[in-house]
Amino acid sequence: KVIYTKEEMGSIPRKFKASDLMGYLIKLTGLRQNKIMPVLDALTVDWNKYNDIWTSPLYKIKDYYCLPFYPIINSMPYNIIENLLQKGGYDLDQRGYDFEQYVYHQIADVKHQFELVCKAARRYGSKKEEIDLLVSLRDIVVLAEAKCIHYSMEPQNYGDAWDRLEKGAEQALKKADYMRKHPELFEDLGDVRKKKIIPVVLTNYPIFSGFEHKGVYVIDSHSFISYFNAGYITMREMSMTANPIRKAKFFYLNETEYSSKIEGYLQEGPVKKIHMQKMEIVEIPLLPQIKPWKCTAKTALYRGDSGFDISNGPTPSMN
Repeated sequence: KVIYTKEEMGSIPRKFKASDLMGYLIKLTGLRQNKIMPVLDALTVDWNKYNDIWTSPLYKIKDYYCLPFYPIINSMPYNIIENLLQKGGYDLDQRGYDFEQYVYHQIADVKHQFELVCKAARRYGSKKEEIDLLVSLRDIVVLAEAKCIHYSMEPQNYGDAWDRLEKGAEQALKKADYMRKHPELFEDLGDVRKKKIIPVVLTNYPIFSGFEHKGVYVIDSHSFISYFNAGYITMREMSMTANPIRKAKFFYLNETEYSSKIEGYLQEGPVKKIHMQKMEIVEIPLLPQIKPWKCTAKTALYRGDSGFDISNGPTPSMN
């Protein structure tokens, strides 16, 4: 639950006995205490290390657990799940293989409107060049380098994730070049000499979708799968009506567009475009009416959702 007002804070307990929490979790899950305790420990701040309130939102103080303010206001469950996976020994490289298989089956196991050949990860040729995923359409072949990243919360997380995706882009370029030089190894995709090879970096979160490195674009798995399997996007209204769909946009209408429009889709995905149209860079006064000082901060203001709008009085002029 996202909390927006001071009054809503009363609906969330911010301090509770450790024994009460354990008893509740045992009843809720049916698990024994020795199974629950490692998870609680993973979510609890270690006072001997850096206190990351987003990753470890439980503070153990004597016989009580306390919740810091910001994780209550806007919790980040993906980040907490990432932390649990990492502490459980399920690292990015191990997740990478499962991620490749997931995307492959999501595409290969579905009947498509137009002809498509999807190949799972395998090694090719005497050099054993490994290619994570290939999707061949009539006129193009998409060569995907799969890279799992952690959910980014801090600047360092963003930097680490982007470094990983940049390396993925360079690997995708290298593998696309290998494919062009050895078309005989890919005959089951058709005559690849007559097809355009498009290298991409496929990742598990949409944070970097639309970013590019050396001409290779990053795309999240949901958007990637949607292009091949659905071919359209809908805008829905949160309501109880029988038909909440208010608008629909098709990515392609025929087999020619199926091949030709995927590059534009990678560069400027529809979800990215919708959200960019709602964003505006504005100046917010930090010390209003304190002359002669003018102290402001530039921020990205998201229009259309009150939960994202931060206001400190009237929006100042952009001039």
